[in-house]
Amino acid sequence: MAAITTATSKRFQFAFINITDPKDLTHADNQRTIRRHAWDAGRPHKRRRRRNDTFNLSDFHPSATDYASIVPVQQVNNDHGRQKDEGPKKYLEEAERIPPNQYLSTDCLRPLGAGRGLDPLAPFPIPSNSRIVQLIDFAQKDSGQMHIIWISVVMSDRSAFQLSLAHSALLMARQDDSEIQENDEALKYYTNALNSVNNRLCDPIDNTSEGIIGAILGFCCYECAVGKNFSGLQMHLDGLERVVQRRGGIETLQSPPLRILTNWLDVTGSMLLDTHPRFSVPKEFVHVPNATQQSPGLTASIQAWNDRYPSFKDISSVLVSIASLSSEVNRAATNPQFWRDELFIGVRLNPVAHQLLMLPRFNLPEQIETGLDEGLLIREIIRLTSMVFLGLLKRQFRIQFDGISKHGRRLAQLLTAYSFDWYSFTNLHLWALIISTIVEEDRGVLVARIVDVISNTGAADWHDALLMIKDIAWVDEVATHVIYDIGSEISFHLKNGY
Repeated sequence: MAAITTATSKRFQFAFINITDPKDLTHADNQRTIRRHAWDAGRPHKRRRRRNDTFNLSDFHPSATDYASIVPVQQVNNDHGRQKDEGPKKYLEEAERIPPNQYLSTDCLRPLGAGRGLDPLAPFPIPSNSRIVQLIDFAQKDSGQMHIIWISVVMSDRSAFQLSLAHSALLMARQDDSEIQENDEALKYYTNALNSVNNRLCDPIDNTSEGIIGAILGFCCYECAVGKNFSGLQMHLDGLERVVQRRGGIETLQSPPLRILTNWLDVTGSMLLDTHPRFSVPKEFVHVPNATQQSPGLTASIQAWNDRYPSFKDISSVLVSIASLSSEVNRAATNPQFWRDELFIGVRLNPVAHQLLMLPRFNLPEQIETGLDEGLLIREIIRLTSMVFLGLLKRQFRIQFDGISKHGRRLAQLLTAYSFDWYSFTNLHLWALIISTIVEEDRGVLVARIVDVISNTGAADWHDALLMIKDIAWVDEVATHVIYDIGSEISFHLKNGY
């Protein structure tokens, strides 16, 4: 057997082979040893580097459905050997022939809860399945700021989560039939949540928890979505008030998203029901209006109002706040991104609405009677006009549940059924008439009143009338399309007589 020793110099390495029999040199093992040493040491060479392959990755979004995987249920168990030879085009062709409700969500391939709300790692509060993932994915198609906050609340409580599923199931059903009020799947999740909340309310620890408050907020959202069940909305808001008061008030809520949502739904519900808000405005939302933003016309009208009707001067501070809000909106209105900022509603518009809703209510008869206090009637018209104006702003932000239908109908009734002296407050009168005309479908009588007011006040034309209402509060974007038609109609009657 040969033995190898190595000697090293600065330039070369030498290998010495010791053998006892010359025939050993031809032995296969010795030959292999010699060749390996010659390759490794005797013949210096450059080693070949492994080439790195780079792949460009890009998102792939199939057109078959907005919320489904490209792998439909029927294809999951297909023969693997056949599938690997077929390209994405074949998958898409088959996918387009399968109803969307039979698709598996791609979220089954990622950790539960990933990417949802403000805590992307939060798991689902209840055991999940493909349908639940599909409903939550559908809910997340709304990328609004308030919806993201709501999803964060939903992911933290099992009852609120079930209500979110009920809401998604209802909205998905309405894609096929917009007239649907409720459906079986939505009612199933709603009933599960209701039973859960009823049991938790009997728990002395859980009955005032932030989770139970989030669940009650979910009931309020669902009743708003149903649309016509305002009695149910009022019941849940009353229950929310009792639970929060038992905790010690809205300021005791530690979760910022929960405080924002509580204030949001409190103001939204109060606007729909025309009731006093149940909670105070969170201190971080309190805003003092800038008095310098008032126009001279508004200042003069407020002074005249306070002098003539000192008992009803509470409406004056509301007009100042609305004027300040209007000025702030006008400064940003040309930026399309501004109208997607839902937090502006929560932080700036809702506190003004809260101030308006806190005004005392006076029982006015449905049918206007003689002998009613003129100041009381004008105050109510201004209050309702303010409600409709704030509703128009919310509508421009694409916020649902603005209460315009209810308040606009009552406003038009008061403006058309009774006449009194608005001489000192002509701009307020025109403001109320034009706002009412924007939202009222049958506006013939209102247009006649506007023509009459413009003719009797010495205003030159419709343009002058618009300048007068802009002295109070106005945002062009809230009535871009309809205001042109109204102006053309009024200008026609001013020129040709009514």
